[in-house]
Formats: sequence, C-alpha cells, structure tokens
Amino acid sequence: YYYWMAKTFAISDRHFCSLLGPTWPNRFYFYGATSWGNTKTGDVGILVNDEYQNATKITDQLEQAGKTWKIYRDGITSFAIVFKQNTAYYGSSIEQFETDVAANSLPHVAIIDPSFTGDGQNDEHPPANVQLGQQFAARILNTLMQNQAVSQKTVFILFYDEHGGFYDHVPPPEAWEPDNLVPPDYKFDRLGIRTPLIVASPHIKKGYVSHFVTDITSVTRFIQNRFDLPAMTRRDANAWPMLDMFDFDSASYPTPPSGAPDATANPAGVQFCKNNPPGTGKP
Repeated sequence: YYYWMAKTFAISDRHFCSLLGPTWPNRFYFYGATSWGNTKTGDVGILVNDEYQNATKITDQLEQAGKTWKIYRDGITSFAIVFKQNTAYYGSSIEQFETDVAANSLPHVAIIDPSFTGDGQNDEHPPANVQLGQQFAARILNTLMQNQAVSQKTVFILFYDEHGGFYDHVPPPEAWEPDNLVPPDYKFDRLGIRTPLIVASPHIKKGYVSHFVTDITSVTRFIQNRFDLPAMTRRDANAWPMLDMFDFDSASYPTPPSGAPDATANPAGVQFCKNNPPGTGKP
C-alpha cells in the first residue's frame, strides 16, 4: 500500500527526523519546533526539564489565530497527553474521525496517532507488525477519499517520529539550533537519520520526489504557512514548508485516485508475529 502511495502522491528522499534521538524529543519538535533541551524518551517529570509543559505549541498558535484542531487516536491515548495541561490532548477516537469526515466537520488541523500498545499496536515501532501500520494508513486515507468534498480541501501528510535502524548512506545534515535550551552533552545542530515522508492532496505533483531537506518541523512550518502563523524557534523559522510538492494552479487529482491494493493485514502473518516476537539478536 505504501508503494502505491509513493507512486501516486509525492514523497521526499531528503526528509529527516529532527534530531539524532528517540521518539519523545522528535515528537516534541512537531509540537514546539524544539525538544526543550530533551534528548531522551522518558516518563513525564524525569526528562532534562519540564519546559515542554507550558511552552507555546502549534496547537496554541492555532487557537490564538481562531483555528480549530483535534487529535484522533487509535489507541487508548494520544502521545500529546504528556503535555497534561489541555484535556484536548487526550484525543478523540478514530471512529470520531470517520464521523467527522462523513459530516464534513474536520477541524482546520487533524493530528492522527496510531495505537502504541496491545494486540492492535499499529505504529510500526518494533516489534509491531508493519502490515497493521499500512492497514491503518489505508483506513485513514480511504476515509478521506470517500468524501470528495473533504478530500478536495485536505492535505494528508504521513511521517514518522524517528528511524527504525542504525545505518543510512546519507549523513544527517546540519540544522539550526532551535533555542538556548541545550544540555551539556548535546547540541541540536544536526538532524537525525532519514525517515519516510508521503504527502497526498488534489494539488500534489503526481509521483513527485522532493530533494529539499526537510525534517519534522517542516510539517509544523507547513501548518504555520497555511494559516499565517509565526515561527516558534529558529528551527521552524528556517524549515522548508514542502511547497515544492504542490501545484496550486491546477489539480492532479480533481477526483480521488483509484487502484490502491487491499491493505488488509494477512491474518496468518499477524498471528505469526504475535507468536514469534523479535529476539535479542544474540546466538
């Protein structure tokens, strides 16, 4: 299914995670264009600092500009629950997303989180089954395309918080340090390893491959560009907002594309993965 998306929509071969680090700090970069000095994933309260709790985030910017946003989650909670201070960060169900699409009542920005735990884990993070991740992505995109009134005004962006391996022949490029929140053993002057980026829209350049360097804050900058919002840090101020992927003068897809393969996960494969989790790598 991802292969079909890559052929049909636009992708990037120079998209990187925002730092050489794990899930939490990279996800922080989407919300705040910084990780507020944090370089590790941890429980709330044990990170380097808790500046992320009350700092300005893209969601705050949207609210201040009179724009709406909503998080939809497939699991028991969304990642943004770590921010605590806003009950909206808990998220609404994926079923609510489908209801909102059907009613043409999506917010200006919809953030979608997969399920991070349990038998239905579909975030593609090891040891999750990647088939379930493709099935989930297909569910979201197909839901959008089933309502043409919604799909014709929607940009769908699929990206990952960090990489799934330890090697890439493309070295992480230099990056702007977002702010002065820097721990003594780390500098935020370089992006992380490359990760996939797929963008779907009626105005996307069909089959386009972008060679512009982007990172997670490019998604943040795209939202800011769309709603005329200011940058939050030096990182999003200098992030490329992916505009090369679009042709706003004409629509490549006046109607949603067809021909996608069935993304339903193979039941035998799902069961095999449950019964044969990854080993330690030791003999």
